[in-house]
Amino acid sequence: MCVEDRKRILGKWVEIIADRQTHKFVGFGEITFELIVEGDRFVGTESFGLYNESHTLLDGPFPSKLSGTRVTAR
Repeated sequence: MCVEDRKRILGKWVEIIADRQTHKFVGFGEITFELIVEGDRFVGTESFGLYNESHTLLDGPFPSKLSGTRVTAR
């Protein structure tokens, strides 16, 4: 694959956490990721952290590697 075909993707997913009884915000989980797409494949890294309502890191970060291939129907 030539260098021009490579695409870099940065992203973030945030999950809001609320108390089940009061419905008040108590924290959030955050997944950040970076992917390099080459044709029908990608590789990258991601990291997960758990934060309280003051945005203080409670657990993590938990880094891991990602990889995947495009799925097509036949």
